[in-house]
Amino acid sequence: MIARLVIFTLAFVVASAAQSQQPAPPQLDPNQTQGRALFSKSCTICHLPPQLGAGTFGPQLSRATLDGNESILRDVISNGMPHMPGFKHMYQADQIDSIVAYLKTVPAPTPIAPTPAR
Repeated sequence: MIARLVIFTLAFVVASAAQSQQPAPPQLDPNQTQGRALFSKSCTICHLPPQLGAGTFGPQLSRATLDGNESILRDVISNGMPHMPGFKHMYQADQIDSIVAYLKTVPAPTPIAPTPAR
């Protein structure tokens, strides 16, 4: 029982320290806020950052995705790719634009340094 409490406490402290080192999220305008909500609803299942060693189906998305080219982002979200559905039948063009606007506020992920081989 004590071991579980110690492990939980350590996990909480590590998570709190990591969260406190994250930059403050940008203030979102109403269009970007709508994009974040739509992204959360339809995209996070595949594009969330890896948690606890679990991978993702798709890449982590950010303002650097597809070199930040809004036209290409819009096309991929609308029409999909071989392993990604298109959303043009689910969302209107202005909603897809709001997802693109939201993605433009997401900082590029920090590359993870490879662990040295032993």
